[in-house]
Amino acid sequence: MIHLAIHLPKEAKIAGPVHSRWMYPIERFLKTLKGYVRNKARPEGSIAEGYIVKESLTFVSMYLNEIETRFNKENRNEDSVEHQQECELSVFASKVRPFGPLRRCKALSKEDLDAAHKFILNNSSEVDDFKRFDS
Repeated sequence: MIHLAIHLPKEAKIAGPVHSRWMYPIERFLKTLKGYVRNKARPEGSIAEGYIVKESLTFVSMYLNEIETRFNKENRNEDSVEHQQECELSVFASKVRPFGPLRRCKALSKEDLDAAHKFILNNSSEVDDFKRFDS
């Protein structure tokens, strides 16, 4: 492994930056083209036909507004929650949906509930005006 300290700088000096000779994107594209092969006797025709079909479907789907295509569908993780009440406090204003499996909520004890209320009231910017009048 000691030879790498000599070999790698020399290679970088001769060949230039690694992104100009990196084969990963080309190999991924070749895998995509390989997936178009339907007739193993004539793979080049199958690849050309599959590529043309994909290009034409992509072109046409960009102009279909009424039908859901990959260009106009919502993201998988879109956080659009319907029927949510608007809240004035910034603590409760974020629109979220539950993450993970639904579980039963456990009731907080009186001390925990009071501690949560106190934390929210002490750290909320909307309550600062009222804190000033209290002191």
